[in-house]
Amino acid sequence: MAWALSEFAARYDGFIVDLDGCMWVGEEPIAGSSDAVAALREHGRRVVFATNDPRRSPEEYVRKLWRQGVRVAASDVVTVGQALERFLATEHPGRSAYVVGSDALRRHVRAAGIKDLEGRAGEHAELVVVGGSDDLVFEHLRVATLALHNGASLVATARDPVYPHPEGPWPGTGALVALFEYASGKRAQIVGKPERYLIDAARERLGAAERVLVIGDRLDSDIAAAVRAGLDGALVLSGTTSADEVRRHQSARSSGGGAPPRPVAVAENLAALVLAGGASDSRVSAAGPGPGRK
Repeated sequence: MAWALSEFAARYDGFIVDLDGCMWVGEEPIAGSSDAVAALREHGRRVVFATNDPRRSPEEYVRKLWRQGVRVAASDVVTVGQALERFLATEHPGRSAYVVGSDALRRHVRAAGIKDLEGRAGEHAELVVVGGSDDLVFEHLRVATLALHNGASLVATARDPVYPHPEGPWPGTGALVALFEYASGKRAQIVGKPERYLIDAARERLGAAERVLVIGDRLDSDIAAAVRAGLDGALVLSGTTSADEVRRHQSARSSGGGAPPRPVAVAENLAALVLAGGASDSRVSAAGPGPGRK
């Protein structure tokens, strides 16, 4: 099937697309998202997916995309777990860690050459590594808090307070980070968005693409990371952020108040942003060229 790109999307030759809130919400695909990816590829655009969600391995995300009808290879998906692995191997080689997170996250920590301490041994770890988990129990909180008070540094995958789910927002990694920061008085070092580590890793996968657009559903995470990486960021409203929130942030910026960076475009979903006739054709920000546009 032939799709035409929106005038806005046609300006770019590389795309870094978030997963939760852009491609799906929970296990439910977002209508038109797979068509949007197909259209970009049909027109010769390179697409890489980048996620702040540390709960699954890259291979699991590849399988989930295939189930949605998006044909991807492992090289097309970059997870915050992979960015964390690279970060730990570079910045904290040979240290020990207590991990509060999924088995997938723990595998990345071990692959970085970090000694993974479990149980009471974790109370004396040099690092506490935090990522979202569906299996959190109080014992994890207790051991991690003791480790932090015993001198461990705090490293986390993200600050997202929630992530989108069909029931409504579910607590994200940022909720855990806030708990540990409050309990220890320490500030976490963040590897995922809004920092640029994950975006930089995804940018490398795009190869020769020069005009790169980051697409996500959070102003304070996806769009902020794009700006820090020197790229344009577009917002979709199919995940966590609502149109009312966008308007409030715009008002805060115009009045001089603190607000997240402004997206270069806002659309209801990925299809509206990418496909001709979608909302992006009439809702591109009037802020002018962003740092990544030529």
